[in-house]
Amino acid sequence: MQCLRRALESAVSLPSINPLRVPQLGLALEGPVRPKRGRPLAIRTYAGKLTRIAKRAPEVVVKVSGSGKSRAHSLAHLTYITRNGKLKAENERGEKIEGLEEVKEIFKEWGFQTPGNSERRRAQTVNIVLSMPEGTDDQAVLQAARGFAQEAFADNHQYLLALHTDTKQPHVHLAVKAQGYDLSWLKRTKADLQEWRETFAAKLRDQGVEAEATPRRARGVVQKPQTQAMRHLVREERSTVYKAKIEEALRDLTAPQKRLPTPWEAAIRERQKTVRRAYVEVAGDLAKARDETSRAAAAQLQQFLKSLPPLETERHRLQRELAPLLEAHQQGRAVDRDPTPPPAAPRDPGRDRDRER
Repeated sequence: MQCLRRALESAVSLPSINPLRVPQLGLALEGPVRPKRGRPLAIRTYAGKLTRIAKRAPEVVVKVSGSGKSRAHSLAHLTYITRNGKLKAENERGEKIEGLEEVKEIFKEWGFQTPGNSERRRAQTVNIVLSMPEGTDDQAVLQAARGFAQEAFADNHQYLLALHTDTKQPHVHLAVKAQGYDLSWLKRTKADLQEWRETFAAKLRDQGVEAEATPRRARGVVQKPQTQAMRHLVREERSTVYKAKIEEALRDLTAPQKRLPTPWEAAIRERQKTVRRAYVEVAGDLAKARDETSRAAAAQLQQFLKSLPPLETERHRLQRELAPLLEAHQQGRAVDRDPTPPPAAPRDPGRDRDRER
């Protein structure tokens, strides 16, 4: 895959095959919400992203898991992420926090806004989870989370972070005091979240861990992942929303006429076509180059394109999964309603002799 990076970095000097000239490549790699850096990506960054996408580097997970809207709620979360002080934690000054009493001291040090109604209106703490897939070195995740928190928050916000290794995916819980030293409040726009993802991914790469923070569209993924709460509801068959989606998919399958795509489904398909068209153009440009490195890079990118999943929304996936079940059900009903009478039972000659008597 390194040939793809080298080919793309060298291609910038050749206007005829410069990937930066490909329309919509930036939208494909960065998505609709651009990070807040305020400048376009350099060719070296584009090359790195395309290389990692083509070899399917693990995607980082940076999510806001909740917020503490009261002092009691915030303290409860600090005790949770430190397992009642049993896990080592550290703050924005790099100080190690051990034991429940030290956790409570940090909480008192933070201080919180005290007027009655304002506490209910604003989140006092923002709870963030930084995670990587199974098999990632947990100390690398911790170091990357430490670097991310320092860069993103340390200048203006107090925080406490702790590494958890009780699941297959190593992850770090990060509790950030929402009100900064300058009395401003921490923002959590989509652009902020994307910036956090990219920063965490960069810190992981500094630790020698391949990681990326691309939007779903860059990987050819259409469907949003289910939230943890939804997964639990679906597993326990208590989700009325999921039940309604299944019923809608069944109605579509049994309808006499095929349903037209919804406006948002049409937009999703068009967006994916744009992304894939950009990749095809980059691969085509590299294939025209005279050097072997560029042509090998084109072959790698074309192979990645072949491996992309089909354009399938959740409604279409449900229809695909339900179609064989519906067909089997209908065939069973057809057998039940078969008008052919069952074969007559063999006559009992003894009963005939009784009748003659």
